[in-house]
Order: sequence, then structure tokens, then C-alpha cells
Amino acid sequence: MLPEHFIATVNITDAQLNEIYESAAHRAGVTGDEEERPERREAAERLSFRHRDIALIVEHPGGGIGSYHICTRNLTPQGVSVVHGGYLHRGTRAKILLPTIWGGEEAIRGRVLWCRVLSGMIHEAGVRFETPVDLWRFLEGEEGGPNNDRSSNGDHRDLDGRVLLLDDLEIECRMCEHHLAPTKLELVTCTTLVKALELVRDDNFDAVLCDINLGDLPGEEAIKAIRKTPFLGPIIALTGESNPSRMRQVKQAGADAIVRKPYDPKNLLAVLSEWISKGGADGLAGPMYSQLASQERCEGLLDGFFEFVEEIKGEMKKAITADDVAQTRRVAQDVRETAGGYGFPTVSEAAEHAVTALDSSCSITESTHEIQRLQTALRLVRKGRQPAEKAA
Repeated sequence: MLPEHFIATVNITDAQLNEIYESAAHRAGVTGDEEERPERREAAERLSFRHRDIALIVEHPGGGIGSYHICTRNLTPQGVSVVHGGYLHRGTRAKILLPTIWGGEEAIRGRVLWCRVLSGMIHEAGVRFETPVDLWRFLEGEEGGPNNDRSSNGDHRDLDGRVLLLDDLEIECRMCEHHLAPTKLELVTCTTLVKALELVRDDNFDAVLCDINLGDLPGEEAIKAIRKTPFLGPIIALTGESNPSRMRQVKQAGADAIVRKPYDPKNLLAVLSEWISKGGADGLAGPMYSQLASQERCEGLLDGFFEFVEEIKGEMKKAITADDVAQTRRVAQDVRETAGGYGFPTVSEAAEHAVTALDSSCSITESTHEIQRLQTALRLVRKGRQPAEKAA
């Protein structure tokens, strides 16, 4: 569990921080004591990784835990350099939460390897990771490493689902179609927000890709509009922008992840895989396949269930939009009673939680989390057998 309060230790403007970064880059490998310099020379090439407000938790040698918001400057598979408003002793145990390319954070453990003064109380420290990391998870584009695997499976040919792309440029839509062609993903494209809203209201998608420069319409407004529809899945913003303030606005509008253009197709597929697999909800890992799929004479039986699921998803959307608690509960109860028998116990469990929440609160709003989890479970239902490499 993370601490509740973090102390911001680098209280300077972005312009002042950039000056610190440039000064540190100029001095790197030139200043520092004799023990530090060989370590720097032996390290892997350091790639720019400039972020503010990164959570750092340290175990002080004298005892006690420190929780700070610091800045990062460079990253390698073996470690990261951090800018901190204080001195960190060598050997100090640390945990740092690094932002991933799909918008989440990964907690990485390591130890402080060196620390030096940059300006006044501002110090730079090197944290060596206990285990090397895959750079593609944190760095956009080819700088993440052209030879690195983009996932534990390497390719994404088995990645399936339905994805909506909103981009006002047809040429960008065609390029995205090209990148997703090797997968089983079905991509639906549109160039206007009006059409995108119509599609997400009337159809089911596992994820939405949204460009944030849509002519005269800011992408943040498009994302907000999509979030007001019954669509509850992940929204991945695509952008050539690099302004941190703009990126925060995109996240605040409701984007789950941001992929910067021009993007490495392998990174885009990795982000889609990450978000479609977890469906935007805690505790669900998909896609999910029926436990009956390997049994004889069950194929036709399961086809009927998949038709039922499609009908149920539509009925649930209508009930939620109408704020009809009774109808939403009835639909959830139908799923609860059937999904387990057709080999989807996780879906039945999600439906049971939704029914219980609705019975307790008599409110769709107060049952939002449980209803969203059920909708996510229904989206993750897949035909066929579970791939052998993913089987439990």
C-alpha cells in the first residue's frame, strides 16, 4: 500500500527545472567524485526521461520511511536518475513509480547508487534497479529499443476485440488500419465526433482510440463527450503534442492512456493489449473463454449463449441510459443465472455483485463500479478455446 502523503521536494518552475536538466546533462561524466565516474562510464546509454511529480519512497539508513514527489531525468534498463530536493545516502533502498506508455504506473525497486549537488538543495541521484526493466514500457517510439519484445508474447496476432478510431484525417485512419491488420482486431474508423458518439451508443467496442487534434474540436472535449455515453471501456488518446499541461488535461478528460505520434506500431499494439486485456476494470483479466469449449457437442450450445450476450449488452445499455434500476437488475440477474452454466463463472460472479449492489442501494449511480465490472466482463467474453499459451 502506498503512503497517503508525499512531499514535493522540487518546488521550482518548469523553466527552472529545464535549466537544471540542461546543466546536469552538461556536467554528467565531467564532475563527480572518482567512485561515481567509472559507474557512469559502465552504465548503459542514458535516454531522456523527463517527468515531474514522480512518487519515490525511500527507507532512510537511520530509520523511517520518506515519501516524496521528485523529478526524473534519464532512464536505462538498469536504473533511473532522479532530481530531488535533498541528499540521498548511497545504498538507500528505494521504490519509484514510473509512468508507463499506457498511462499506468509500475513500482520498481532499487538502491541509491550515487548522489551529487546540482544547485542549492537540489540533488541528482542515481537509482539502480534490482532487476532490469523493459524500456518500451516507459518510452515512446524507437528509443524504447527496436529489438525489445513489446510483450511477454512478442507478437500480437492473437489480439482480438473491436476498436473504434476517431481521427479527422482519413490518411491517419488508413495507416492505423494497416498497423492493426496483422491482429484479429476489428477496427471501425470515423472522422467526426457525431459519428463516434452514434457508434459507441449503438455498438460494442473494447477500446476507443481518439486523436486529440480534431480540427477545431479539442480532443479533450471529444473524450469528455464519449465518457458521457454508456461506453465504459478504455479510451486511448493519440497525439503529436508533448506539452505536459495538455497531457494532464487529456487524462483529466477521461483518457486512460496516451500514445504519442508518430507511434511505433509495436507500442500501440502493446497499449491496446494491456488495456483490452484488463478491460479497464480491476480484478478482470481477459479475454475469457468458456470452460465448455473443449467438450464435444457444445459448439452450437455456446453459439446461442454468445447471441444472448450480445442482446444482454444492448439491453443493459438501454436500462442504464434510462436510469431504470429494476430493468438493470433483471438483466444482471439473467446473466448471473446463465453465464456460470455456460462455462463463464467470472461473468456470473460479476453479475452477482451487480445484483447485490443494486438491491442494497436501489441506485444505478451508487452501483456504478459493480455495473461497470459486469459490462467489462461481458465485453471480455470470447468465442473459441483459450489459447494454449494463456491457459491456466
